[in-house]
Amino acid sequence: MLNIIITIALAVIAGTLINQYTSGMLKQVLMIILIVVGVIFTVKECSNNQLVGNEYSLSGEQRYQIKIEDNNLIQTRISGNDLLKYKKKGKNLIIDQDDVYNNYIDSVVDVRFVLSDRNNKLTMMIQYDDGSEKEMGVYKRID
Repeated sequence: MLNIIITIALAVIAGTLINQYTSGMLKQVLMIILIVVGVIFTVKECSNNQLVGNEYSLSGEQRYQIKIEDNNLIQTRISGNDLLKYKKKGKNLIIDQDDVYNNYIDSVVDVRFVLSDRNNKLTMMIQYDDGSEKEMGVYKRID
């Protein structure tokens, strides 16, 4: 939410400066660019916020096995109760390498969760040191 407020404030300031120091066609072009950039940042921020707080289970029913927390953390209740750091890249939530090494067996080199169906499904993918990759489960969002 704070990012949206900052984006709006910066857009207002930039719009004021553009309005004050430019004229004619240049003013119109810069205002259109400013509006487009503002919309892109707002949509991106809103889509990230819709992810936080989502709970997932294999059945889609209560008690969650995976929960997306604030500050790029995922809480898992798969083989214990772990809190893992992740980075979001597109539709992938990639688990931090330190957390992979500390929470999974030695042959696991990469763990990621792949979002699909408008964040209603979360597929856990594990990559092993031999290069093979395995789907470990498809979790459904709990409504």
